[in-house]
Amino acid sequence: QAGIVAGHFRGGRSTEVTYLIDGIKVDEVYGGSSSTIELETGSVSELEIITGTFNAEYGRAMSGVVNQVTKSGGDEFKTSLQTGYANYITSNVDIFPGIDQLDENRYLDYRFQLSGPIIKGKVNFFVNYRLEDNYNHLNGLHYFNPTDKSDYLSDSSSSWLSEHTGGHEMESYCMSSKGVAILDEDNNYIYDESVCINEYGECQILQSVCLYDQGIMPTHNQFYCEIELSGTFIESYTVTEKMSKTQCMTLGMLYENTTDLNNPYINTVFISGVDIGYHIGSSSDALVPLNLTKNSSLFSKITFHIIDNLRFSILHSRNKNDWIEYSHYFKYNPFGLPKNESLNSLTALQWNYMVTRSFFIEGKHSYTSNYYGRYLFKNPYSTGYISDNYSGGVPGFSTGGMDKSHTRRTTTEHTSSIKLNMQLNRNHSLKTGIDYSDYKIDNKEYLIIANPDSSLVGVYSAYIQPDSVQSPDDDIFYVNPIELSFFIQDKAEFDEMVINLGLRYDYFNPNCYYPSDYRNPANTISNVSQSDSLEAKEFAYWSPRLGIAYQVADAAIVHFSYGHFFQMPPMYSMFAHNNWIVPTGDYETVLGNPNIEAEKTVTYEIGLWQKLNALMALDINMFYRDIYNLLGTEIWTTYNQVKYGLYSNKDYGNVRGLEIKYDVSYNAFAIYCNYTLQYTRGNADQPLQSFDREGGNKDPVSKLIPMSWDQRHTFNT
Repeated sequence: QAGIVAGHFRGGRSTEVTYLIDGIKVDEVYGGSSSTIELETGSVSELEIITGTFNAEYGRAMSGVVNQVTKSGGDEFKTSLQTGYANYITSNVDIFPGIDQLDENRYLDYRFQLSGPIIKGKVNFFVNYRLEDNYNHLNGLHYFNPTDKSDYLSDSSSSWLSEHTGGHEMESYCMSSKGVAILDEDNNYIYDESVCINEYGECQILQSVCLYDQGIMPTHNQFYCEIELSGTFIESYTVTEKMSKTQCMTLGMLYENTTDLNNPYINTVFISGVDIGYHIGSSSDALVPLNLTKNSSLFSKITFHIIDNLRFSILHSRNKNDWIEYSHYFKYNPFGLPKNESLNSLTALQWNYMVTRSFFIEGKHSYTSNYYGRYLFKNPYSTGYISDNYSGGVPGFSTGGMDKSHTRRTTTEHTSSIKLNMQLNRNHSLKTGIDYSDYKIDNKEYLIIANPDSSLVGVYSAYIQPDSVQSPDDDIFYVNPIELSFFIQDKAEFDEMVINLGLRYDYFNPNCYYPSDYRNPANTISNVSQSDSLEAKEFAYWSPRLGIAYQVADAAIVHFSYGHFFQMPPMYSMFAHNNWIVPTGDYETVLGNPNIEAEKTVTYEIGLWQKLNALMALDINMFYRDIYNLLGTEIWTTYNQVKYGLYSNKDYGNVRGLEIKYDVSYNAFAIYCNYTLQYTRGNADQPLQSFDREGGNKDPVSKLIPMSWDQRHTFNT
């Protein structure tokens, strides 16, 4: 499609597109850059992509509209079953560990489709199912477990502690059950198994000690302990140290032969390595997929045509996705990396009632549900969570511990749409309609911490702050915004000219509150101005649209279009960190702003369509777009001089371009070619750019610069 580069339509951000299924909106409204429902190609009969100045019927988009028209069942039964296998082949095993092991990277694909009549000529059904199980090509090495603990702070490598209990071993030397290397008396690795398990182990030193406020002191003098040190005398106390059998025996003889009357020594016992898990590690690979995906998709549709002038259908679509996002930091500790899962569904009723030959009504009513989770364990109180003390290590790679962020978000949307289509006379056809959407977003983002009660007894248990406790580490909110729109458009057709004239009205109510003073939004600073909770503004916008096509010759049409397009930003920008807590450090958070306005685009387009001959046609379009009130961030400073971000409408962009389309069609053979020349400029290609630059002590962008997706030349065929 001309003008599209990596999901960016005519130079706009990826959030400026609306996605439809049979005309039903299925946008992921929280993030704003994708569709909630993913249809398989086997369920789609036609894909409609509209760029430029689309009619007033379409709203909530500034750059493009993608409508997927689904298949319906027929009067004959049809079925298909497919399976697929794929893999990765490369010699770069040093870059991609395990890429040569085909069972570790395989991709499996299963597809099933069934359609046919329930009541022939009256009721038909269509079902499509797909399962994808993909291990992908990025593997981790199971060298560490989350419960391993390492210490590399010493300047001497011989003093480093490296527990690694995973199945991956890089060398074969003597090690403990925790994977800690056992060194000989000269600090060298031990490779002889007999020496490892018989000559090295643990020396248990039994002695009397004094427990006092400075720690533990070996002593046999009870009077000195209790009177002079005010301590507690322990007659029999065991100290265990790793050493060789020879060192343990030498230490015992040294204690026995001392002439010190205060000698605390009682006895020494050597426990050989074979009894405590010493072994020679076996060099081996233990691969764990670190960017796996498992996706299932189900689409079903029942179509009814029982009455001649009434058609209606019921459809249901369901996507379940499980995946892991590759993290280089967790390459050697793969089981400390959270997983992601989503469960999305759409249930919709569509109907079309023909009142007369020149007047029909269509209605669409839908319910969309989107669940997203990111966590190691779905239960935030799971006993699988461990203390942060295991998370120490070296910069760059995790040697223990886990990512204890925990996100659960459910977004639901009820939408109803009614449209009236009327052919008023020979020249004018009128279309008008109303849409209403009710959203509910339940967001719970926690950081798992230690239970304050369990820490008193030295036992770790996972804990999340109650929703009533305000914490900068948590993002908890429940909101219920609503959206309403109305449009009317007239298509006037004359002998040599067609005019499309439309007007659209959009209304949005965030239905929440905001702080009156962003220098003290949560009233955490005393003795300064205190903030009040105020009701957020309601927004209403009018969008005129105009399109004119004029036939200048038998096979040539000049067209011009102009339009205003409004779109509310993604909802995270309105509601993020809804408790208004600002952390104590600079540039650590960005608050949502429910008073953020709609982004606005003004588009101009002119073009020529020319039929070259019976087989070929040429279409040339030039366009220009001004994009105002783009989502960005502004910096606020609290009364105690802490800087943070607030989402705002401070960014701007513009796009200019040329599209050339060339089509050739001959019987069943067709060639479609398009070329796009495009210039995309703006002051930020993503909302957090100015916030990140200021937080990184970089100068702000003071002029329009090319966006990251600014691709000058694009050719498709």
